[in-house]
Amino acid sequence: MKIPHITRWITVLALFALALAPTAAQEETSTPLLDMLALVPDNAATQEASPVVSYADYRVLEAMRGITNAPLRSLDDLRTETGGLWIAATMGLGAGIQLNYLPNYLEGMTEMVGFAFADIDRSLEFGTPPSMGTLLSGNFDSDAIATAYTARNFTETTLGDVPVWCGPDGCDQGQMMNIRGRNPANPFGGDFGRNEPLALLPGYLADSADFGIVESIISAYHDETPSLADNPAYTSLAEASGAAGSVAQILVMNYSDVGVFEGEFMPEIPDELRAAIANYGILPPYTAFALANVWDGGSQEITLLMLAYPEAAQAATAAAEISQRLATYVSLIQANRPLLDLLNERGSAIGESYVYESEAGYAVAVVPISAPVPSNERQETRPAYLPSGLVFRLFVQALYSRDLAFIASEITLPE
Repeated sequence: MKIPHITRWITVLALFALALAPTAAQEETSTPLLDMLALVPDNAATQEASPVVSYADYRVLEAMRGITNAPLRSLDDLRTETGGLWIAATMGLGAGIQLNYLPNYLEGMTEMVGFAFADIDRSLEFGTPPSMGTLLSGNFDSDAIATAYTARNFTETTLGDVPVWCGPDGCDQGQMMNIRGRNPANPFGGDFGRNEPLALLPGYLADSADFGIVESIISAYHDETPSLADNPAYTSLAEASGAAGSVAQILVMNYSDVGVFEGEFMPEIPDELRAAIANYGILPPYTAFALANVWDGGSQEITLLMLAYPEAAQAATAAAEISQRLATYVSLIQANRPLLDLLNERGSAIGESYVYESEAGYAVAVVPISAPVPSNERQETRPAYLPSGLVFRLFVQALYSRDLAFIASEITLPE
């Protein structure tokens, strides 16, 4: 499959048309992502994180591959045919809680915390270590949680009407590490032997080693402090991703120098990339940037590059500029190869950029990159099933490797 030619928006008329498409007026609707953002406090500590939000929806990832009953109750479940398909469906995960200890979760998580990994529908992380906040959405049994936490000598207290389980040494000792008590089957600090406080909200669990973070989540739940759902930049990004399909995962950054070249081990910039950057136009500074992976409900999974702006005209300029930059960008972490070649290898196609205008007052420049949902036909070679999310994963790797210069508003090349 060849990557189609990216339209060059070079006239005022084209920018005007871009600003109007495809959504002049949007109806505000609740989505799982927006609901979870309503529990994330909008404060200085949250805004300092990078990324600010890391969200994954496991049910969407499964539905994309036709999995209706994920085999996630034991490690043996992953060795089944459906288990192999689930692994393929989640190989492109680059957001949400870390799954480094998934085998431990499947073997001992229920005993530690009173619920299984299969009970988690969605996860969201925010903040910076050691004051990370973790939100889980799902159908959790409060009695089973009480049994598990009581067995670990936790004590139940309340903050307003919210039950909170605190460790033997108190709610404010969640950051205390105990290597002898290390148990990776516990997703809430078990790899450090921590006894982190856990709050039980309707349909959600809220955890942090920092009790102040748990308190702030509960405060946002009670509408006592602003949440990210009250922030128009984050709301607009959530709405724009939801308008494109069911959101499987999303990372949100809050600064305009995403991808800027820096760091002690920065690789040499090839001449081809220097030449491309020299021809870049103006990319207006944005309030927030998001990288999302959505499913259209049919045969396509879509990676979205999204930039939030307070004005639609800025978003229109950005959508046009990013489209042009994608056509010439050269990857630093992929052997100085053109980005278009890397996308082509993954069977993806760059769609027409557009602007999503949110009722929150912000506009979002959106660049969609579509790829077919992989076939569920078993392969003779490894892996047994083709993985999902390869395009999203490519951009996640580029994000953390500072290889997204095409998304930077200001670029300073090293000598």
